[in-house]
Amino acid sequence: MVGYQSKNGTVQQTEKLSLEGIEKSFKQKECIYNTSEQANAIYEIKSGRVKVIIHRDGKEIIKKIAQPGDVIGLCALGERRTYCEQAISLCAATVKEISLSFINSAIQENSQMAFKLNQLLINEIYMMDGRIRSMAFDNARQRVIQCLLDLIEREGERIGYEYLLRHALTHQELASLTATSRQTVTSVLNELKEEGIIKFNRQRILINDLSALEKYDA
Repeated sequence: MVGYQSKNGTVQQTEKLSLEGIEKSFKQKECIYNTSEQANAIYEIKSGRVKVIIHRDGKEIIKKIAQPGDVIGLCALGERRTYCEQAISLCAATVKEISLSFINSAIQENSQMAFKLNQLLINEIYMMDGRIRSMAFDNARQRVIQCLLDLIEREGERIGYEYLLRHALTHQELASLTATSRQTVTSVLNELKEEGIIKFNRQRILINDLSALEKYDA
């Protein structure tokens, strides 16, 4: 169960866990789990999108944007008593809560389940390793552009020769996701718009020329 791995290590999961769980619905900006809560379950995204974040010195850092098929809360599989991150719905979302007690029972009945869970953890490590490499070797502009390319690959809708990204992310959230500033994100997006590569508003980005975006500031 390994999908593509993008430049910054993001892995597209292509197989869902065949585990029973409780489906829960959340409105936009609702907390799914918090750092102060007991880590006793993992969550599979069924619909909508969820941002997974950590807080440091009053700042918010986005670890990942999870979409349908992704599994979050994986730190619960270790020995932590509480979650090491927070998950908040970016829009109306449905998730499947899978308890650790059920996971343990499933592993005893099916050894392949342990392999699948291990693969999810490895994918998470790949993703974080890619983020670290990007912050170490790419400049701020390159990180913003690569973030757009990753979002397009995961969520973009092809419309003729163009790609539509219904991102619903603020410039500050894009900055948090790329370890840059809001001013940098706004500057890069405006540059791309002036070059005729993209059009954007608060809810979506239209990529007019994907090949030009891939080559921009390479």
